[in-house]
Amino acid sequence: MKLSKWLMPFIWVSVIHLFAHAADLDFLDQLTKPLLMPMLALYFWKSCISTPLNKFVFAALFFSWLGDTLLIFAYDNELFFIAGLIAFLIAHITYVLMNLNFVNDGNSRLVFKWPALFFILYGVLVFSQLLESLGALTIPVAIYTSVICIMGITAFGRINRTGNLDYRFVVGGAGLFIVSDTLLAFNKFDAPIGSAGLWVMLTYLIGQFLLIEGYKRFILDLKK
Repeated sequence: MKLSKWLMPFIWVSVIHLFAHAADLDFLDQLTKPLLMPMLALYFWKSCISTPLNKFVFAALFFSWLGDTLLIFAYDNELFFIAGLIAFLIAHITYVLMNLNFVNDGNSRLVFKWPALFFILYGVLVFSQLLESLGALTIPVAIYTSVICIMGITAFGRINRTGNLDYRFVVGGAGLFIVSDTLLAFNKFDAPIGSAGLWVMLTYLIGQFLLIEGYKRFILDLKK
């Protein structure tokens, strides 16, 4: 796949951001983090045709950007962590709506496939492991865990209802996004993970790209 010139700003900012994590350069980390989702939005805007569906993609990226920005300040004030959690929760809900609506059969419904059992079990196990250390955040984290599992279920639920390639992109992106959230949660609430920030952001950035690439390809295929 030939890389679009409009994708390069996102790649370069991502590489610099990941390098900042690896080298513990906090200033560069915080400087580049708010640029990540705008660069991905630029790529989508320049490489996709204009349709009414695009507003969902931009909404997901906006709330992801808001979550990224708020979490920069989470170490200073727990309220910023909660606000960031809410922003990402809205982003995930937007992805759920996209998974339900970006299909070729015209039916916006939840299709329950067998992988849904995996996501349900995964969510229960992760939440059970974190439960004792959540305290006042028990209910917010329970809601967030449920929504990210639903996001995974709806991504898998697009099978045979859309193009094979865009389906693979979206499923891969959803899976990596869930891995990123899981690493973040375990690092914060369970036990420190070596190079946690680097792995959280690496899986997050690849996951976001795969999701946006999948939705972009779905939209382009509609106009063929």
